[in-house]
Amino acid sequence: MLAILTSALFPTSSLGVHLHGRDINEPLLDSYDHIVVGCGISELVVTNRLSEIASRTVLCIEAGEADHYEAVIQDPVYVGADIGGIYD
Repeated sequence: MLAILTSALFPTSSLGVHLHGRDINEPLLDSYDHIVVGCGISELVVTNRLSEIASRTVLCIEAGEADHYEAVIQDPVYVGADIGGIYD
């Protein structure tokens, strides 16, 4: 059931196809065509749409430190479990 809900909420055909993550230790470019502030679902959709043209450079920034791929961030089974956690 969770897999069906997750695939309905985050279809791979529309979200993340054009996004190319960078290593957080890589230096940033001197300038970008677009800068999106916030990396929530709606901001990532905007970032994805802006990056559909390969010649555009898009930066999506989020406040706080990197999550270091912790399970509470990456695994959908933990949705809501981090309320009141270190990322609030």
